[in-house]
Amino acid sequence: MRFAIAAFALIPAVAAAAPHPFDVHDLVMMERVSDPQLSPDGKRVAYQLRRTDYEANKGVNSVWVMSLSERNATPVRLAETAFTSQTSPRWSPDGGSVYVLGSNKDEPSTQVWRIDASKGSNGAVQRLTNLPLDVNNYKLSPDGKQILLSVDVFPDCADLACTKKRLDEKAANKASGVLYDKVFIRHWDTWADGRRSQLFIADVPATGAITAPRLLTKGIDGDVPSKPFGDDGE
Repeated sequence: MRFAIAAFALIPAVAAAAPHPFDVHDLVMMERVSDPQLSPDGKRVAYQLRRTDYEANKGVNSVWVMSLSERNATPVRLAETAFTSQTSPRWSPDGGSVYVLGSNKDEPSTQVWRIDASKGSNGAVQRLTNLPLDVNNYKLSPDGKQILLSVDVFPDCADLACTKKRLDEKAANKASGVLYDKVFIRHWDTWADGRRSQLFIADVPATGAITAPRLLTKGIDGDVPSKPFGDDGE
């Protein structure tokens, strides 16, 4: 109950609408707070906020930070103009930065970004990964010097570029038939395409971006983390 109350308190205040019976539209439009992360000193919290773009029929995720040491503190969206989507906030060990999974109009793929948490909505943004594929999950080492990444790849590919090339060729192929010679072929609404979520590791650069992380799970015929609900907690 305490967590539910705290999470609800993180939602930015909105103007009250005229009283009316609660309906499906209200349910859809409710803002949803998730993944709260305390700063190392415990004085701030970063969290993910999902809003609904009703006209576009999609959810829009952003990352906010709020002070816990100030009374009636106002939440601030990190790097507000830099992203079209932000998820999975994680603090750097010194509390100076917040890492996120993000994308924008210029870089539609999901990559890891580092944001200067001291500047709020105007914090400097650094793209930490520059991979040809989306990053699914990530986790920093305790000292912040290394980072684990999970990426969907074809197990027989030698590098990330191979998987990207194969996906591009598949997208360009007008044929839509698929031949399966092993299970599992579908989970919920997603058809298996031969890729596996695999674990990579890389050093965290002070400048520049990671382009060639090292594969850790070569030869494992499974997803790391597991699908569809696995995350960095595994």
